[in-house]
Amino acid sequence: MLKIFWAGMDAGGFNAAIAADVLRFNGKLFKGAAADGYVLALSTAQIDGLLRAARANWTEVEPAIFGTLLERALDPTERHALGAHYTPRAYVERLVLPTVVEPLRADWANAQAAAVVLAREADELDGKKREAKLEEARAEIRRFHHQLCTTRVLDPACGSGNFLYVTLEHLKRLEGEVMNQLEALGQTQERLGLEGETVTLQQLRGIELNERAAALAELVLWIGWLQWHVRTRGLASVAEPVVHDYGNIEHRDAVLAYDRAELATDESGQVITRWDGTTFKKHPVTGEDVPDEAAQVPQWRYVNPRPAEWPAADFIVGNPPFIGAKFLRDALGDGYAQTLRATWPDVPESADFVMYWWHHAAWLVRAGRPGASASSPPTACARPSTGAWCRRRWTGCR
Repeated sequence: MLKIFWAGMDAGGFNAAIAADVLRFNGKLFKGAAADGYVLALSTAQIDGLLRAARANWTEVEPAIFGTLLERALDPTERHALGAHYTPRAYVERLVLPTVVEPLRADWANAQAAAVVLAREADELDGKKREAKLEEARAEIRRFHHQLCTTRVLDPACGSGNFLYVTLEHLKRLEGEVMNQLEALGQTQERLGLEGETVTLQQLRGIELNERAAALAELVLWIGWLQWHVRTRGLASVAEPVVHDYGNIEHRDAVLAYDRAELATDESGQVITRWDGTTFKKHPVTGEDVPDEAAQVPQWRYVNPRPAEWPAADFIVGNPPFIGAKFLRDALGDGYAQTLRATWPDVPESADFVMYWWHHAAWLVRAGRPGASASSPPTACARPSTGAWCRRRWTGCR
């Protein structure tokens, strides 16, 4: 039944599962509904739980809560290996507001000031001259609106998308102020609706290694965008397809790119293994937990490694994964740790994993690509061994 329902949501029109018409969702949310394994086998208790959830009012759900749900769903070992931790909204805004929103609001204040001056000049004129001057004022506001609608924000470790979602919400709020200002200057609602330019999800770019988190980030952004659209324009204004496959959330490694990973072998052709870093056994004498040498995982070799590229952006925000330098090999494997350090020789070996994001962001800012960058400050910057390096990398950066 779910397979039929999801296939119907992908195509739109009459849905045999509920005997009613549904909107065409398209995008990639319901693609592959007919594939084996796409629909999970659920127990009676799980189906009952879904039914109870479906009866709730999800209209105003806070999309950011999905980050908490994801973190709880991850296996503790997987969560540690990824350095994945949900960032509460209050912490997100401490970075997003000064990095993205405040600079845009400063530009918005300048645009408003210029428009006010022109509008006052228009008040002293009549007829066509007055309308021409008002059009100049509206043009100032439209120029800022174009800037707002073309601003690109990147989170290169986006997790479940909280930083991007909060950014989207503030961009849409600011866009609402712009629309109100245009209307106050005499631009009609008809023209406002026909301009064709608006803040969209395409402006929000993310990179995430965990496949489930990457899919969830895209879903979180769509929920947030649709909520805003319905609140401001009504449910009837939702166009088909409801969602689009913009490809703005990339599922890949954000610091290390390579052609492929191969099993590492020794001179005799045997696969090289290591302790899995998580399995312990009791010491026969002390009774303490000690590594279980029987728990082995293969080592990997990375072919043609190189620094990962990031999409072009005006602002970079985020909370990159934290794994201490001394735990890198246990968490990510000797092959990955060695390749990472060889690929980024400017980053000290004493630096924590997060510093590779900081280094890349600093290089981009210094090169003048994004306008600003911010992330949660790593403890590595407080250490004597890496603090001086951090200060050198960020000298002159905003």
